[in-house]
Amino acid sequence: CMIYTGKMNGPAYITTIQDALPMFIGNAFDTVNDNWINMQDNAPPHTYKYSMKWFKYNNINVLKWPASSSDLNAIDSMDKNIKKMHTNKHRTIINDDSRFVDWCSTIQCQKFVNSMLRRVKQCILARGKVLSKY
Repeated sequence: CMIYTGKMNGPAYITTIQDALPMFIGNAFDTVNDNWINMQDNAPPHTYKYSMKWFKYNNINVLKWPASSSDLNAIDSMDKNIKKMHTNKHRTIINDDSRFVDWCSTIQCQKFVNSMLRRVKQCILARGKVLSKY
């Protein structure tokens, strides 16, 4: 894992993905498996035109993500859970490093994955509108 400290902007994001993504993909997937898609939200560094050009130049498919999709966004959902977990422990988050470590190690990830079928069905029933309950 790579932890970035500082303000994330487009150029910093490109540097981060250049340094971390190839190594992550190499470790996560078989060398012959190129059937994967990068998922990211619509944060400005992710939609920065040079970030998108970097993905295209490196033949990396990026999942198109609706602007208002927190119901199905694993990143936002897990971040909310981590913040809630820290708040419930009356613990101050000093920096993003502690949240990142918790995000990587929490069983909440599996609970979120298990909830996706229900979330997708609800999203279809709501015709893509924001959901209030899963």
